Amino acid sequence: MKIPIDTSKFRSAALPRTLIPRPRVLEQIAAALAEDTALTLLRAPLGYGKSVLMSQLLEQLGMHQGFYRIDRSDNEPIHFLGHLYLLLFKRGLPEGMDRDQAWAAIRSHLDSLTSTYTLCFDDLHLLRSTRVLGYLEALLHQSPRQLRIVAASEGQPALGLSHLRRDNRLCILGPRELALDGEETQQVLLAQGVALEPAFVYRLQAGSEGWISGVLFWCSAYRDLRVIDSQSERLQQAIQASYQQIALFIEEELFRRLPQGLVGFIERTSVVSAFDLELAAVLSGDPHAEVLLRKLLQLDLFIEERAGERLRYQYHPALRVTAQQRLRRRDNSSLLQLHQQAADWLLANAFYAQAVYQYGRAKNTKALFRTVEQHTFDLLREGEINAIVDFLNHALRDNESNHLNLAMTEASTLIVTNDIERTRACISALKRLIGQSDHYRLDRVMQTIAFLRSHLAWLGGNLRHGVDVVRGALERYPAANAATAILHANSGGCLAALGRLDDAQGQNDEALKQISALGFKGYTHRLHLQAAEIELAQGKTEQARQRFFEGALEHGMGKVSGNFYDAFLHLGQGLVLMQRNALSAASLSLAKAEKIAMDFPQSAALALVFHHQACLFDALGDSARAVARWDQARRLAKEFGQWRVYRLAGAWRVRHAVRHGDQDFLLSWLGEWHWCKQQYAEDVQPDEILAYAWVQRHLGQKAVVVQRLQELNELAEEQHHRRLKLDLLLLEASMAMDQSDQPQAMRLLDEAVALACEFQLGQLLHYEGAAMSDLFQQLIAPEARKQYELQRELPGPQQLKSLMPNLLRPVHQRQRLAEPVTRREREVLQRMAKGQGNAQIAESLFVSLSTVKTHINNLFRKLEVNDRDEALRKARSVGLLS
Repeated sequence: MKIPIDTSKFRSAALPRTLIPRPRVLEQIAAALAEDTALTLLRAPLGYGKSVLMSQLLEQLGMHQGFYRIDRSDNEPIHFLGHLYLLLFKRGLPEGMDRDQAWAAIRSHLDSLTSTYTLCFDDLHLLRSTRVLGYLEALLHQSPRQLRIVAASEGQPALGLSHLRRDNRLCILGPRELALDGEETQQVLLAQGVALEPAFVYRLQAGSEGWISGVLFWCSAYRDLRVIDSQSERLQQAIQASYQQIALFIEEELFRRLPQGLVGFIERTSVVSAFDLELAAVLSGDPHAEVLLRKLLQLDLFIEERAGERLRYQYHPALRVTAQQRLRRRDNSSLLQLHQQAADWLLANAFYAQAVYQYGRAKNTKALFRTVEQHTFDLLREGEINAIVDFLNHALRDNESNHLNLAMTEASTLIVTNDIERTRACISALKRLIGQSDHYRLDRVMQTIAFLRSHLAWLGGNLRHGVDVVRGALERYPAANAATAILHANSGGCLAALGRLDDAQGQNDEALKQISALGFKGYTHRLHLQAAEIELAQGKTEQARQRFFEGALEHGMGKVSGNFYDAFLHLGQGLVLMQRNALSAASLSLAKAEKIAMDFPQSAALALVFHHQACLFDALGDSARAVARWDQARRLAKEFGQWRVYRLAGAWRVRHAVRHGDQDFLLSWLGEWHWCKQQYAEDVQPDEILAYAWVQRHLGQKAVVVQRLQELNELAEEQHHRRLKLDLLLLEASMAMDQSDQPQAMRLLDEAVALACEFQLGQLLHYEGAAMSDLFQQLIAPEARKQYELQRELPGPQQLKSLMPNLLRPVHQRQRLAEPVTRREREVLQRMAKGQGNAQIAESLFVSLSTVKTHINNLFRKLEVNDRDEALRKARSVGLLS
């Protein structure tokens, strides 16, 4: 049979000129192909870049792959088989071959493959023919041993996939997996010639939910705008313009091909951010709402079904905004009525945040104020921070100066959002409104002012002042309530930042007791994080692990979708996992914390999350990402006036700069250090003092280092600060090596190993400890322990391996040098590996040219080589360089 052939069906999507790599997704696909996965399905609505991803995959695979773009004509069996035959055999169907013979030939060919062949199908959702689907199901259920199928589909394909799911031979990557993350969004913007501050990049990523087409439409709108002085105004105009482009795209590609009844259902249910079947029936007025919902889910029309949620259905923001715009243009009064209906139903069903938002959209100010005043603490308890912030932004425009309840409500929110500017304004408003308060409320107002002032001190790094404010307020207004609980929490935070861990724990425990008694389960998550940070610092690693992985916190996580407080739970889990050296798992937890933090006011937690992610990247050896994250954390913290986090991130960043020879940052940080000492006096965090000591050791200022070591050792002993003690032992060992006192260095490192194992401090070989791995390797050798007269019994191999897996590498993987290199020699070696000349090395290390030459000569002698190239090769072979 002669069939028309369309060879364009075998051409994958052209890779755009501004293509960005997607290693995160491609690695997931590659992992599925490497296993016994019969089908890898990219299932997402239009505009998620599925076709381009398959083109990237095919380019990566090279040989032994084929691409087939499905269209509606493939529902004719002979048409489908003819094209598939041509793709596989590189020739058309032989004259007289019927479809059964064609299928038999195709099946025989695939069964005879001797190497892996990847077959990609695009637009699989267009297949509806039972017979054609039967061919594919036969390949999936009795799949040829060397065949791997990758398919892209808008919605669930009509294939039967239950067998594959049961047998774990199906991998589905949906919108969540295909969405851009923050770094990929940044790459897209740069590829499009748009350079933005990270803070806006994260807002764009969160607002688009990683939908790549939405980001590209925004870039197009941004480029089309005229240049204006106000960058923020231009960004906002670009958002509005991009929604117009997105609306046109959804109209052309989606609404025009849907039945009007289904479009009407989408419009009426789009007035809410999420809904269930009952609310959908109320809004649509359609008794067959369940049937329409099933149709939407089958077509995968930008709708997500969230298992375990009461309001389980949620549209993508692009679809929701487009549908609302259609309804507003056609009948705005009906839209207001729908918002009112939604608000009444949501309030009756205890969805307070959504009800507040809907009353605002319905322009029912009276109901809006009544709901917030009655349910503020319900909103705070549920972590619905955005709802209160949106309400306050609306309400305070007209009532900022004369409404006590509003000011008190805002104060309750500011301890979570960390908005310093609004906090100062709220304090001023409360002071003006004191005259409106009776005796009871006067105490509450004064307590509220005190907890806002102490919160400002904690955020700004005025730590001792924060402790003093709390002490004075509790002495004058001791009655226990939510305000005193926050006062105790703020005092605990300030004390912990100063390293006064025992006192901090007492304050935090009292705050937890009072807050828990009031039923504020959400806010307690922040206090549990603060408690875990104290526990981890004191080496109570198992106690912190139980707090986050075995108690009610773990079981209660995620009960309310989008709960802000879950960010603290994920962050706490990440910190515990980092201390236990489970870095891959920690990375996942911190990524979850980042995603939640981006969905809320970014002053709330994002800078802190970025700092801890930077520490993780540094521990993983990913220097570039660590520096980028610390820089982002500091930019955000500076933007929001959160100087405590800014300084904390700077302290860790400068330690990295010392290890990697970043002279520019080192000098810049030193300037900040001296300014901080003038401004904050004794309010300097132990992390900052430790960083300063590492910098001074780098500069050869031994006396300064000794002074700081004494100061910090006293604090570590007094406050049982085991993690700080571990860092100090590494610093002292480095100082001993600087003085060529290797026996003393080995004794100090032996003490560090014992401390790390006793208290599960898995960061021993991270950061500065990584440069001492060869010394640690010697330390566990029996002959070295005898040579250095180390009497302490080593921890067992399993304990060493669990916390420091790289320490127990087989000896043959690393040759030992007869004489170890010193810290300075290693730094010179690292700079030689970067191609620096002697003069550059001298400048970056703040030493003379002759000193650099001496170090290089010592390296040649110890490595038993005669030139630089030989030295670098030998250094890599013995593990001195990666």
